[in-house]
Amino acid sequence: MKSYRSYWPGVTWSKALSDNVGFGATLYIPYRSQRASNQAVIQLIDSVGEGSSIILFENYNYYNLRALIKFGASFKIEPLMLGITVTTPSINIFGTGSTAMNLTAINIDSTKLGGLPTFASDLQKDLPTQFNSSLSIAIGAAYYWQRTSLYFTAEWFNKINAFNIMNPNAFQAQSSGETISYSSSYQLNYVINFGFGIKHIINSNFTYYGSITSDQTAFVPNTINKFALSNWDIIHIRSGGMFNVEKLSVTLGLGYGFKGNIYDGLRIFGQQKADRKNVGYQQLDVVFGFTYKL
Repeated sequence: MKSYRSYWPGVTWSKALSDNVGFGATLYIPYRSQRASNQAVIQLIDSVGEGSSIILFENYNYYNLRALIKFGASFKIEPLMLGITVTTPSINIFGTGSTAMNLTAINIDSTKLGGLPTFASDLQKDLPTQFNSSLSIAIGAAYYWQRTSLYFTAEWFNKINAFNIMNPNAFQAQSSGETISYSSSYQLNYVINFGFGIKHIINSNFTYYGSITSDQTAFVPNTINKFALSNWDIIHIRSGGMFNVEKLSVTLGLGYGFKGNIYDGLRIFGQQKADRKNVGYQQLDVVFGFTYKL
């Protein structure tokens, strides 16, 4: 289970350098709050009716404040519009987090747990946090005809080398004395996402819109990253239109996102205990809006 919140308050300065060129910069102070939990309950009963179980709970909870700058420029070359933005890597300001872990195995031979203890429990609070975001570069373009407009955008994100969001101390399992370590490592790959869009004015009463966008994951394969928001690539296709009836404008749209094989199996303390299963992802979006001119 994961929960995530992010707020990006900022201050912007911009200036028109000429009739066709503009430049601006925004200082952001992003706030990031995230919770990542891993819970598993496994229960067994043998042929003589004796039961056994494994209960696992891991919880990571933190918030962090950092700073970064986004620079942007726009260029107007009729009938073409171009834009570029550069986002700097972030600088850590401060943050606090906590970690908790509990593993209980009942009526199970520890040798069958692959080296895991039968009981381990720990809680650590007020841990300093760090979060790094990468350099990114985005470009955008729009081309305008009399009735049709085409749009394109793409953004490249640099990789983020592995770092620990928190650094909780290792602890000893109460049942065996084995040293247990937390994994709060975070890293991302290079990734490029893109989007294409079209707007076509059929007549004065109806305008058509369509788009296709990618949400490619930056997840690094075969790594333990409990804080990654997703580890799969998604393609979004959307279509819709705007209807005008006198003073009323109504917008209707439908979107679909999809991807298969999004689950890589059960893990306990980072050790894979079950194979990957075919779990698919599908998303359906419905858009409705209206404007009434007085």
